Amino acid sequence: MKQLKTLCSLLLAVSFCLGCFAACTPSVQDPEGALRLAENGQSFYRVVIANEASEDIEKIAAEFVSYFKQITDVELPIVRDSEPEGEREILIGRTNRAADQAVDYEKMGEETLLNRIEGKKLILTGGSDRAVAYAVYGFFEKFCGVRYWSPDYEKVPKSATLDIRADLNSKDEPVFWFRDMNEGGSADEKWMVKMRINSRQSLGSERFCKTPYVGGGIGYADWYVHTIGKLAEMDRQTDGTHAGTHMNLQPCLSDEKTFQTVLKNVRKWLTEYPDAKIVSISQNDGGANTMCTCEDCSKLYYAYGQTQSGKWIWFISKVANELKDEYPDVYFDTLAYNFTLAAPTNIEIPDNVIVRLAPAHACINHDYKTCHTLPNPSQPQRTSGEFFSAMIAWKPLGGHRFIWDYDALFYNYLSPFCNFDYIHKNIRNYADDGIEGVFMQGDSTGSNGFAELRAYLVAKCLWNPYMSDKEFDKMMTEFIEGYYGNGTAEPLTEYIGFINERLEDKHFTLYGIMVTDWFIPFATVEGEDGVTRLDYTDMIDPMNEYFDRAEAVEGHTDEQKLHLRKARTQVKYYEVMASFSIQYRAETYEVDVERRRELNQSLYEDIKACGIQQLSEGQVTTDKPNFNYSPFYWDR
Repeated sequence: MKQLKTLCSLLLAVSFCLGCFAACTPSVQDPEGALRLAENGQSFYRVVIANEASEDIEKIAAEFVSYFKQITDVELPIVRDSEPEGEREILIGRTNRAADQAVDYEKMGEETLLNRIEGKKLILTGGSDRAVAYAVYGFFEKFCGVRYWSPDYEKVPKSATLDIRADLNSKDEPVFWFRDMNEGGSADEKWMVKMRINSRQSLGSERFCKTPYVGGGIGYADWYVHTIGKLAEMDRQTDGTHAGTHMNLQPCLSDEKTFQTVLKNVRKWLTEYPDAKIVSISQNDGGANTMCTCEDCSKLYYAYGQTQSGKWIWFISKVANELKDEYPDVYFDTLAYNFTLAAPTNIEIPDNVIVRLAPAHACINHDYKTCHTLPNPSQPQRTSGEFFSAMIAWKPLGGHRFIWDYDALFYNYLSPFCNFDYIHKNIRNYADDGIEGVFMQGDSTGSNGFAELRAYLVAKCLWNPYMSDKEFDKMMTEFIEGYYGNGTAEPLTEYIGFINERLEDKHFTLYGIMVTDWFIPFATVEGEDGVTRLDYTDMIDPMNEYFDRAEAVEGHTDEQKLHLRKARTQVKYYEVMASFSIQYRAETYEVDVERRRELNQSLYEDIKACGIQQLSEGQVTTDKPNFNYSPFYWDR
């Protein structure tokens, strides 16, 4: 009896304490039409994940808690849905809560994401764990003002009070089911998830397997392009002129031995990489003269419209049909590139085959629907119009059409080149023309002064190609203000406009030549001595003025100052290259050797300080530059 009295007294004491705690705890005052998630360092919410949540969901929930704390200074607890249900919860991924049961998961695509309020609960979910990550990062971006400018630089606003609309119901899904890019920052797996890039490219490569941070995504078995040399086991010494996969010769596609060898190795790759969704069976790099011309291959050539692509489609279709039952969820990818760009005739492409068109000779300064001119006088047979015609011709043949596009000058990463409008319009054109996947190849080393801006714009357009011109311009302005500092948008957008105006009537390919009278014409100036000389001051003086104005704005952080310094390398690069270029073209040009050496050295110091790795594709920045030469020849 005494024990019972003691127990009752204890229960009464606990009840009294709980009552006092409840009385001392302020009630949540939600604003009209909104829910209050946090206020003055307090929140009555907690994060809930499924009892059997995957490691990815655990990781995503931790990311939510991290960003929430950075914004509100509140660290939310994470609990499992086996815990008793509370009134105010943030549900991440699929849970057993009644509010979550209202979500129609059956109608969700794999990458569909959802931000929704049900009662007092915030639901952040999607059709897969990866889509849940999109939902979480997207929530902070869309509703909290967070910006993922680059892998190492973000905007995370502080807010003592965080409210969200009570009627929130935001659903989003991609236009392209394959989205990839090779731009500055694209090697950072977490940033790529934040930007909703879903390719994992080569599962057999640490460099290109870019999304282990969160599972899902679309991975290529072993390697993602120019694979036929590996698959057909071509002898590198006798069958090709380069080591590795970029061999110039192609195998005999009509040979049954080639087919069986490729089939064997495709099976091997899919065994080694069971998560792969695509296998590339694509030509080695090289020209049409690398194709086999035996009697059987010649018959295939004439059978399919006298096209080299016909032989490739015939071959990859054989492989795809052979393996479709064994690997029903795998696609087989090949190129329409260079000598295989033209579409074949008299052939139907299986539904498990992807044809990836690559406009390697098209103009990268204007979108392909408005530019059908000759981009490169040295290759008069190649035009942007040719690519456009080919892309349309491939459509009725079946299968799936992907794109491998280019947006950088591979010979001149550091050049003042601002084809951002091209990126926006070309990607939108691809969506209009029914393309299902896009890969944008640019400067993967992030060496260009505007590399971070370019990567950000590419990723945003790949997710939402139908954003308006106004939305695109606003996004670019916002990036410039955030990444380079307040007050920089006006001078830098004027700089971009100045460069684009000078290049408006210029057409060039990814291997366009920088700083020549063909790229940016030099002014013709008559001196006091009556001698006519070439001059570039009408270019370089305004370029420097725009950056002077941007750098003169007060209040920039050290990081933003470094970003501006890197952006300005394109101006210094232009001046150095222009000086050498004019000297080579005009005997009357008077060289200020000391000035040029100083500018050369200043450019080099900026390059090293900003971590710029390459001046052009494959040209690694030397550690022992000779400033008597242009940057192309510093290593002399």
